[in-house]
Amino acid sequence: MNFFLAHKDLYEKGIKSYEDNVISHFDVDWYADFYGNEPQETFSVIIGFCNGGGNYGADRQIKGHKKEVFAIVGYYVNKEGMPMYSKEYLPTLIHEFNHSFINHFLDENKYPDYVKELEPAATDLFNSSRWSMAKQAYGNWKTVINESLVRAAVICYMLDKDYKPEEIKNELLEQVQRNFRWMPELVSLLRKYEKRQAKYGSFENFYPDVIRFFKEYSQKENERLDVLK
Repeated sequence: MNFFLAHKDLYEKGIKSYEDNVISHFDVDWYADFYGNEPQETFSVIIGFCNGGGNYGADRQIKGHKKEVFAIVGYYVNKEGMPMYSKEYLPTLIHEFNHSFINHFLDENKYPDYVKELEPAATDLFNSSRWSMAKQAYGNWKTVINESLVRAAVICYMLDKDYKPEEIKNELLEQVQRNFRWMPELVSLLRKYEKRQAKYGSFENFYPDVIRFFKEYSQKENERLDVLK
């Protein structure tokens, strides 16, 4: 307790910096609009003051309560050692909460047909990206698919919120450099979904189109590789 009290001023400055520069630009209502359903979880942000600069998500399910989803964000300081955040950290926050609307589609207990249909193509894409994905701690095809959709959804958010073209381009380039090489086409697919959302009603109804996208992308890539043999 003495440790936390001794650093109270530092924590408060970090929280205020994050609230002023990140949370104030965050539209949590976008998720329900984009995915076509209200979130079934509660969302919270935790700044990892004693946890370094890594960003990741966590969740907790207490019986009788809504599932709690946490975006645990890295701790960043300026040259003087004071907490520092800017709007540039917003995509990371958007990213983490997207997982709550995406990951469950590859739960074999809930959507066994989705998993069965997508696995062969997604496995090929994972195997051809294994080294770069391992560097990012992504060790299986399901993670690669979920990360792809989450990252594409972040770019959709930026487009919907009128980010500067250069900011959107930089975000897209970063994902391609991470070897999510299908990102431009995947973002285009999600933009088509947004335009036709009245037809689909929800992202769940659109997910078969996502499966079709990855199957076709994998097939075309395999065909290109076969030509080189």
